[in-house]
Amino acid sequence: FPVTIEVVIGSHRADIKTPKLVVELQASAISAEEIQQRERHYRNMVWLLRGDEFAENISLRQRDGYLSFRWKWPRKSWWSATKPVVIDLPDCMIHVKKLHNNIPCGGWCNKISYNEFMYRCGFLIS
Repeated sequence: FPVTIEVVIGSHRADIKTPKLVVELQASAISAEEIQQRERHYRNMVWLLRGDEFAENISLRQRDGYLSFRWKWPRKSWWSATKPVVIDLPDCMIHVKKLHNNIPCGGWCNKISYNEFMYRCGFLIS
């Protein structure tokens, strides 16, 4: 199956395009306006944030069947994201299900394995 890296789609350049969706890799700060613009442009997409730079500011806590998290000094622009957000932390990946827009911010998430992420994005076939 075709996976394309750095492909131009309309007026934007997608980081990765699979048959299922576009994966936008984000390592640096991005404005809320840019997040909204990309989300309007790509119908099926997921954000993959490189979380090693701010991992020390995220704490995870097991709850009944899910994880809650607290993010000190969050990148506030992510409050505007409506598409799925996955954060690649040094010891795990988390799929953010709810991100509250206050300081310190928090929410809830699920851990996701690298293989599960790859499968959901269309990189792996079961």
